[in-house]
Amino acid sequence: MSKNIMTAGISSGYQNDAFVVMPSESIPLPNYHQNKAPVESKPADEPEKDQTPKTFGGLVSEFADNTTAHGVSRIANASSCIASFIWLVILCAAFSGFFYQGTNLVLDFFSWPYGTTIDIITNTSVDFPAVTVCNMNRLRRSELKGTRFEGVIAVDGGVTGGDNDYSWFFDWSSQGDFYTQFLSSAGGGGGGGGNSSVGGGGGSVGGGGGSVGGGGGSVGGGGGSVGGGGGSVGGGGGSVGGGGGSVGGGGGSVGGGGGSVGGGGGSVGGGGGSVGGGGGSLGGGGGSLGGGSLGGGSLGGGSLGGGSLWFSDLGNDFNFQYDNYYDFGTVTGESDWDGFLANSKSEDFSDIINVANPTRDELDVLGHQAEDFILQCTFDRRKCNYTDFHKFQNSQYGNCYTFNHGRDEAVRTTSKSGSQYGLHLTLFIEQPEYVGLFTPESGVRIGIDHWETTPHPEDSGITASTGQATSIAMRKSFIKRLGGRYSECTTGEDTEFESDFFQYSPLTCKKQCVQNNMKDRCDCVSDILLDGVQCSYLNSTQQRCRQLVEALYEDDKLDCYCPVACEENGFQTSTSVSTWPSERYEEHLYSRVAPKNAVAARMLQDVETTRKNLARLRIYFEELNFQRVEQSPNWSIDSILGAVGGLMGLYVGISSITLAEIIVFILSLFKQCCRTMLCINKVQPSR
Repeated sequence: MSKNIMTAGISSGYQNDAFVVMPSESIPLPNYHQNKAPVESKPADEPEKDQTPKTFGGLVSEFADNTTAHGVSRIANASSCIASFIWLVILCAAFSGFFYQGTNLVLDFFSWPYGTTIDIITNTSVDFPAVTVCNMNRLRRSELKGTRFEGVIAVDGGVTGGDNDYSWFFDWSSQGDFYTQFLSSAGGGGGGGGNSSVGGGGGSVGGGGGSVGGGGGSVGGGGGSVGGGGGSVGGGGGSVGGGGGSVGGGGGSVGGGGGSVGGGGGSVGGGGGSVGGGGGSLGGGGGSLGGGSLGGGSLGGGSLGGGSLWFSDLGNDFNFQYDNYYDFGTVTGESDWDGFLANSKSEDFSDIINVANPTRDELDVLGHQAEDFILQCTFDRRKCNYTDFHKFQNSQYGNCYTFNHGRDEAVRTTSKSGSQYGLHLTLFIEQPEYVGLFTPESGVRIGIDHWETTPHPEDSGITASTGQATSIAMRKSFIKRLGGRYSECTTGEDTEFESDFFQYSPLTCKKQCVQNNMKDRCDCVSDILLDGVQCSYLNSTQQRCRQLVEALYEDDKLDCYCPVACEENGFQTSTSVSTWPSERYEEHLYSRVAPKNAVAARMLQDVETTRKNLARLRIYFEELNFQRVEQSPNWSIDSILGAVGGLMGLYVGISSITLAEIIVFILSLFKQCCRTMLCINKVQPSR
């Protein structure tokens, strides 16, 4: 039970120098004995929590006040609407600049640009290249007797005089009566009459005779390679039997009738000719200019074999016109070189150069041999010889030989530069062995490549003449390209390139692609780069097919995927020449060469003959440095992040911390949205 306690108030003023306590109204005091929980006291500095639910506007306002992004707080806390608008314009302009430059940076990054670095690197020693040397003559005349190329000797001539035309070079004593018959064949014929190589009569204009029997000649007369009659203008006969000629008459290579202009018959049977008539190369109807386009069909029919199945994958958008410049209608067989010569239409005989298409096995025997071709060899002033060379066969030059091939020995290096070092060679081209019809120029072809690269001296070689010392100074170069997204460079995967030893090169890949297509579509090849049957110039089917494949390649319609190599080793060269040998040096040269080669000893009797048959090569490094060209990406992940981050800081003052703030703000908005949509209002109980 509470009590009223009377307290006295203090009045102002003094009485008797003492305080006077005046009565005051009674004030009830709290009863501390009541059973109530004590009230906890709060620290003075602790703010009270706002229990009011946050709204979207509150979240936005809070973010604007606290974010580290420049400009946003200025808009929220501006003193007036005009100030807020001005700051908003400034912020939008800054963001526009950022997005413009940032977009350009990102687009540039995804265009995968790269830069090229060129550096000159000097070493104490460098790898010497693979040096391939080729005699420009493919077939040796002295080895053609008894082969399918034997008739070339009679056509080529040039062995009927004295030492000036090297008649002594050919030892015909072991060939029976061939030399006598050869002279008779070469001397007879011009105006009519004359003997053939074995029997019968005839000559180039009139008369009779063929390679084995029968009669005939290039203009008139009778006979063929085995029997029968006929000639290029009229008469009868073919390679086996029958009659006919290039203008009229009958007969073909096996049987039937016809010729190149009219008549009937074909190479095996049937009728027709190259201009009109009926029949085709294997039978059927049609000719190249008559009886149908290419013989009764778009790409087939008669001449291409009864249909267009071989080239059905090409579509109808390719216009191909067969060029019948290889019109050897009067040629009686592969060995009828008189016929090939008579039918040649080009001024320089280039249309019959490749008619002689020896196989690899034939080149092994008929081509120039290393022990005869390579007379002298030194490398960095140390002796080497022909056994240090590896044979490499080429369809244009025959047997070629590669030094520093790297197959069964270590790759040679050199630590010396200058013309006194490097590879020095003396090469004997054997001028009497040249077949003039197929080799209009004499000399040596040199290819300089990395030892892992397929040599192609016909495309990237250097020609050295006889009677001269050819000095070839080199500088090595290395190119490294970026693959993947940056370019289509390759190491050979998914291409036509195939090799067990050599590395990928685009040139080899393209050549192999053409030959693969020719082999698949025409059942023959025109280059010994691939193994296969050589296309015959007398087979019109193969010739049309071959020309079509080559035309497709030239029009980029063959599926030949041969991009550049990702790594490429090359050699930049410069060439100089001088007359060689000097008159005084020739005697010393002869003393070294004569014991090695009896033919060379017989031939090198004077300076003039020596200069016609010998070539001197010096191949060396100009300096022991090489040029390295390397591609590198313009952008990396680190660099693009740094560039974009720099733009963010420059224009809008955003950092990675600001990005975290934005993420938290977005999550808060999402949370508030969910709360608004899903929460149920609580019902307060009534009192």
